[in-house]
Amino acid sequence: MQIPYAKMGVRSGPRTISAACLVALLAAVAVVVALPVDSTGRSVAAVLVFCAAWVFAVVGAGYAASVMTVRERVFWGLLGSGLLVRFSGYLGWIGLRETPVVAQTLNGVSYALLFCALLYLASLARRRLAWVSALDATAIVLSSGALAWTLVIRTFYPEAGAMEALIAVSRPALDAGLLYIGLVILSARRRPQWANFLGPGFLALLISCAVHLGNVGGALETGGWFEMFGALGAGLLGCGAVYAASGSAGFETHQKIAPWREFSFWFGPLSPAVHFGVILVWGAYNQPLPAYALIVGTGLMLYFAFRISLMSYINRQSGLEEVEATRQDERNSLLEELHETVKQGVHGVSLTLDSASEAARLGEGSVVSDRIGRARDAIREAEYRISHPYDELRSRHGEDDHHPAGSFLCYRLSRFEEYFGIKAHKGLQSPLESLDEDQMEAVNRIAVEAFWNVAKHSRARNLYLESRRVGRVLIVRIRDDGRGFDAANPSSGMGLLLMRRRAREAGADLDVISKPGVGTTVQIRFRPKNF
Repeated sequence: MQIPYAKMGVRSGPRTISAACLVALLAAVAVVVALPVDSTGRSVAAVLVFCAAWVFAVVGAGYAASVMTVRERVFWGLLGSGLLVRFSGYLGWIGLRETPVVAQTLNGVSYALLFCALLYLASLARRRLAWVSALDATAIVLSSGALAWTLVIRTFYPEAGAMEALIAVSRPALDAGLLYIGLVILSARRRPQWANFLGPGFLALLISCAVHLGNVGGALETGGWFEMFGALGAGLLGCGAVYAASGSAGFETHQKIAPWREFSFWFGPLSPAVHFGVILVWGAYNQPLPAYALIVGTGLMLYFAFRISLMSYINRQSGLEEVEATRQDERNSLLEELHETVKQGVHGVSLTLDSASEAARLGEGSVVSDRIGRARDAIREAEYRISHPYDELRSRHGEDDHHPAGSFLCYRLSRFEEYFGIKAHKGLQSPLESLDEDQMEAVNRIAVEAFWNVAKHSRARNLYLESRRVGRVLIVRIRDDGRGFDAANPSSGMGLLLMRRRAREAGADLDVISKPGVGTTVQIRFRPKNF
């Protein structure tokens, strides 16, 4: 049966349009590049492609803002506004063949809107790290601007006016900051699929403005790489907007960016430390070292100091929140287990007492005694099982002075003998302190399940809890002298699958050894790292 697109929440049309527009954009850029250099046809075609790409980006962002959820609507509204204002500045720039104040003001407003849009999206994708991203982006803007000033302005255009050079340098520097935030969003574990368009889009805009650095002091000539990369950047952002509007707007969990890639950023082309290093090398061969290099170096040192402090605080808060979330999950899991145990125990006792009442009405005294005995056993078993989740929760975090986590198994062993009258023996020849928290939790869970199987199925007189060390292997063993069972065909109610799963999750091997009439042995084999 086919499911209508409306019920799937997917609008396939805009996604197809997005792919088609991207192909058309690449084809148009290829055609313009193929035209003769400095020809009128190339200039006209370049301007048309440039304007069409920017109109597509603005309309696409507006369309996305109109059909998406509130969170994404804010992002696309800010991004679309920034693109519109920036395009307006470009129109004045291209039309007048100069850099009027109005155009520069529009460019400044557009960058403010674009930074707000990306930082807002970063706050949704990475939460606390959005402030760090803003700090890093600011450092990248300043360091890349200083680098461009050193390598381009001072080297090739030493006679350029300060304001004119500052305007030319600021555009690629600001685009570098936007590109960095786009990469931060891509590195987030939870991010929307359409975020893949942000990095390439802002990279193309960065190259477009970097190309203009080679034209400081002259009018902007049309038909060059400035328009081509600008069209690519705007077109990619427009394709991302249309792709998002096609139904791919939700945040999804993606594979985490490899740590080496994040590490390599600090030695890559966007790294403020690398920028400052290049400036120092340039100054060593082109004396004297400019004064702003010392200012940039001081600023970077303060930036790194503040960033380390901020990251330490964020990591500490995140660690505390993660610990609390883990504890809450543990409490919820154990409370759910407690609820099921109480419900099953009360229901079983109720049925047994109802049966005893019916037998009493019929005058069957022996049956009444048998049913009351069963009810007493069920109550004792329920009491034992009810106490397990509570004791485990307290002992796991050392919240009980009488039953700390290290003696949990011994405590449960003594309770087992108390409740079921089966003689319990402890033979822990190898200490369990070498096990980590997850391994110890697996031992607790498997042992308690094995205890319960002994009480319920084995008819044993003795239960043994033992630990041995054989080479680099630590063995924890629970065995009894009961009636045993066919290990090749176990009963479904013995919880063996659960025990095997818990052992596997802890990186251990589980062996269940039993034959009818010879008892049962459950042993867990660990290979602790600190052995």
